[in-house]
Amino acid sequence: MLSNQELRQEYLEAIAQRVALNRVLKYLSEVSGDRKIEPEFSNHLVSQLQEKLNLLQAEINQMYDRSPELRQMTIDKLEGDLQAIEADTYAEFVRSGQLKELPISVLQQCFKERNEKIVS
Repeated sequence: MLSNQELRQEYLEAIAQRVALNRVLKYLSEVSGDRKIEPEFSNHLVSQLQEKLNLLQAEINQMYDRSPELRQMTIDKLEGDLQAIEADTYAEFVRSGQLKELPISVLQQCFKERNEKIVS
């Protein structure tokens, strides 16, 4: 059985692979109309990558089932990413002179309320 640290590392690698494959698939869809790329090659590659992506997602789901900590780690990262987007957006408005100061974070309040409901 894997330790929590090993499972976490395996999970992060799987997430990185999923992100990379999704980016590759997106790029392939953007260049698929290029006459230099043979449709047979492109279609075969897309099919292979989609199959690998499905297997990877099944592996990620199994890791979730084995370790609730992974699910919480994913939620925490998402919350951090979303708050960074919110803060960057407010800073943009301040820099452009449309706002004089940063508004209160809406997301912080949402996450706080969600966490309070989970605890109670």
